[in-house]
Amino acid sequence: MGTWAATSFGNDAASDFAYEVMDAADAAECLAGALREADTTDYLDSHEGARAVAAAEIVAALHGRTGAYLPGDLPQWVEGARAAGPPPAADLTTLALRALDRIAADESELKELWDEVGAEEWEGELDALRGRLA
Repeated sequence: MGTWAATSFGNDAASDFAYEVMDAADAAECLAGALREADTTDYLDSHEGARAVAAAEIVAALHGRTGAYLPGDLPQWVEGARAAGPPPAADLTTLALRALDRIAADESELKELWDEVGAEEWEGELDALRGRLA
């Protein structure tokens, strides 16, 4: 996985996921699917972890609490989705928060990779995202 920043979309898997959501027939189910993939007691692969972080970021944006950066056409897509209807249900936010906790826990490849290079900035980004979801 190519990574260039500690931000939610600072890697290939998350950036690709943003386009997957925008192209999905059911964006809410696409988001929920990525978040459910991270809701595991098994070892969490970095690819699934990065997709779940991106999904959580999109959920926050759909609630009007956008982070500093959304890639490509995602800001316009979020604006259109917000204008078209209500934000995602509370259970999606709960699932996003649970996924972030799992990603930051033991047996998470994403956490292990960030621990190798200094996780402070990445952990700060996750904390800020949790705050936008709360």
